[in-house]
Amino acid sequence: MRYEFLEFVLDTDQRTLRHPAGELPLRRQSFLVLQYLVERAPAVVSKDQLLDAIWGHQSISSSAVAQTIRELREALGDHADDPRAIETRHRIGYRFIAELSAGAATASHEQTPDAPPFAHVEAPPSSRVRAGLRPLVMVPLALIALIALLWAAPWQHWGSQAASPGWPSAGRARDLANAAMQAARYFDTGDALAALDKARGLEDVPRLALWQASLHLLRGERVLATQALSVLESRKANLRRVDHVILSALQHEVAGRYGAAMEDWRIAYEIDPRDVDVGLAFYSAQVHEASPELRDTFERLSQLDGIPPPRLLLMSAQLAGDEGDIQRQLTQSQAAQLASDTRWQVLSALAEAEHARALKASGKIAESRAAYSNAISTLEAHGLLRPAIATRLEQIDLVLAQGEMEGVNIALDTLQARVREGGDDYAVGRLLHARGRLARRLGVTEDALAYYAAAAQQHEIARNWDGVASALSAAAGPLQRIGRNDEARAYLDRALRLAEQSGTASVRANVRGNLANLAMREARYADARRNYDAALTLFRELHDRRMEAVTLGHLSNLSQLEGDLRSADKLNREALKLFRELKQPADTGRILINLSAAALDRGALSDAAEFAEEAGTIFAQLDDPNRLSEILAIRADVRLHRADLPGAGSLLDAAEALENVDLEKQSTVATLRGRAAMLRGEPRAARDAFALALANRTTTGALALQRASRLDLARVDLAEGRLAVAEQAAIAISVEGNEDSEPPIERDARLLLAQVLIEQDRHADAERELAVARSLLDGAPNFASEFTWALLRSRLDGNPERMQRLQWLIAHAREHDQQLLELRALGALHAEGADQQVEEWRERVRALGLLGLLERRMVIGS
Repeated sequence: MRYEFLEFVLDTDQRTLRHPAGELPLRRQSFLVLQYLVERAPAVVSKDQLLDAIWGHQSISSSAVAQTIRELREALGDHADDPRAIETRHRIGYRFIAELSAGAATASHEQTPDAPPFAHVEAPPSSRVRAGLRPLVMVPLALIALIALLWAAPWQHWGSQAASPGWPSAGRARDLANAAMQAARYFDTGDALAALDKARGLEDVPRLALWQASLHLLRGERVLATQALSVLESRKANLRRVDHVILSALQHEVAGRYGAAMEDWRIAYEIDPRDVDVGLAFYSAQVHEASPELRDTFERLSQLDGIPPPRLLLMSAQLAGDEGDIQRQLTQSQAAQLASDTRWQVLSALAEAEHARALKASGKIAESRAAYSNAISTLEAHGLLRPAIATRLEQIDLVLAQGEMEGVNIALDTLQARVREGGDDYAVGRLLHARGRLARRLGVTEDALAYYAAAAQQHEIARNWDGVASALSAAAGPLQRIGRNDEARAYLDRALRLAEQSGTASVRANVRGNLANLAMREARYADARRNYDAALTLFRELHDRRMEAVTLGHLSNLSQLEGDLRSADKLNREALKLFRELKQPADTGRILINLSAAALDRGALSDAAEFAEEAGTIFAQLDDPNRLSEILAIRADVRLHRADLPGAGSLLDAAEALENVDLEKQSTVATLRGRAAMLRGEPRAARDAFALALANRTTTGALALQRASRLDLARVDLAEGRLAVAEQAAIAISVEGNEDSEPPIERDARLLLAQVLIEQDRHADAERELAVARSLLDGAPNFASEFTWALLRSRLDGNPERMQRLQWLIAHAREHDQQLLELRALGALHAEGADQQVEEWRERVRALGLLGLLERRMVIGS
């Protein structure tokens, strides 16, 4: 049959796919998959059906289907996110959707070896946002013992391309070409280019020019590479099929379209699986794109002669890193360095860069940074600009993760000039992403958004869909901070679609984590937990201990919001242990803040102060204004619990003096200002502060925090005698907290409602609210809320139960150094005692400036 669709003709007799520009080179499996989908259109075909029909009952991974579909989309100029030929039905299969016309097959000429194939249109690759060109995978360490015996052998002993079609046939030209490619296998680009130039002077075949262009790209000499490829492009009608495919791969690499390049290298390697250099180029592309077939390619390559032992050790280290075997990555990269000796310095530098990645993964940050620096210096000294740029970007990512922003901007400026000189759209995208991270750390939200948007655009140009997903996902954080939640959700939805299509676990995990963060902000706790759990599973599969710890920290925050303090504490301590092992100061400080806040909830003021002080030391060194503001607020809260209004005021002044603090942190400071005003007996000032906090939280879209601010305003209504207004607010917030499964909010709203009812002498209704609050406290404990419940309960108790309860509360508050709560309980107790006791209590309260405690309806939020 002959099927026509879009601008293509599929001939099932001749097994050809033709385009007006010529016949498209497809692997046998790719052609059969296309034919199978076309013949069953418009039905959906599952992966299992394709595996059975095309591959039979071979033991093959379902990833082969995904790779084949990507190859077909590349050939058809199709895109998974906007399909015109092949549609992905998530978790179901694939469907051919282009309009078809069928007829009898017509005779067609079989393609000759020199016939030009179709120049491929790039499609979404399966890519991971990681370093650029990285060294290449698995040989036991015992090989090192053989290396000394092998050095004496001339390069020609490692294999020859003399028999390969397309290479020079003359003796001298052939020898020079062989010497060039052997040098290239050691990354000795200077000698390799010199030998290729001499060989071309004797016999100028296209393959020599292709490898020259490839080496120029490695050195970041983009102009020279482009010139060489342009000459070949003008003569491509005369190129052999495999050379045409290599030309296409290199053209993609010039622009940074590494996913598309990988698929072209795959085709070239399948045309001639004995070509060591094509195989190594394919393997390098697979490493860059984190291909699931990496091990299979390595095992095929390891059967060929011609790959130097140090290069094999380096490849083994890279494969180990990709598979998460950090110990093997460490030993093999070190072995590759030793095997390279001083003779092959670039190969040794690439091995040291791989060793730096392993050190980073194992938490040896200082050693990792030193190794990165050594590798970068050697790569730059030998002119290998592209791998130097990629390694420098990795080092900058590491420094940013440490929270060290000083000097990063200068490093990025320096790197930008090099990227402009020898980089590509992919490298530019990574550079812009790093600038976005820096701007976000500095609190310059609009700059961060601009950089992330530019990074997404560059990655889209490079068809690096994982890069697009990562940039969109990163931009969602700043968008949430300024209240643009709808935009953040749209960014994350697209990022998730792209990440799931590419199948890269690291990107999917990050997007899931950011979706959970957004759900937390919107009080959708079930969605948050589901996404955090999915992210945690993926990070553990990837052996990404840092992001595992980050996710544990987020889960602890969720548990705390749900009132499960025990789980929150356990998760925080797990995360803290990991961060300390990994020597990540910024992350360690963040978890210390979590532990400090949790200690406040437990009523452990000394622990809260201790954790906050340690976190403050870290973030003062890192110069992070948002975190410093958060820490100052916690310390001020501790002072308020200790009835120290002047001390709390000084800390809040210091927090307000910080620059570039986001609205969320400003809201926390405003809330504490309001509580301090309530304690001073200044309800109007308190209302203004709480209203400011609510306005900021409405802008940022933080729903749970908005409810907390509304509760604060309802407490002001209660203090000022507007009981009906306070009652309606408490009822509404308790209902919302119940509907959104937010026990702490519902708990505190019901406690406020119970107090309003007591003030109205509606004791039976108050009893019911306290009973519900009691059950919520049992599931979501909080020291201050527990204390408030007991005080309210005492107002409904008869004597002597009331006196006993109040005396117990006073002793309990003193035990926890909670002077404010002690004074509240003493006030309730002395109200039952002699006038002299009441007056002594009043004098103590006045001396501390706590005039708000003299008000009968005064209640302080937890």
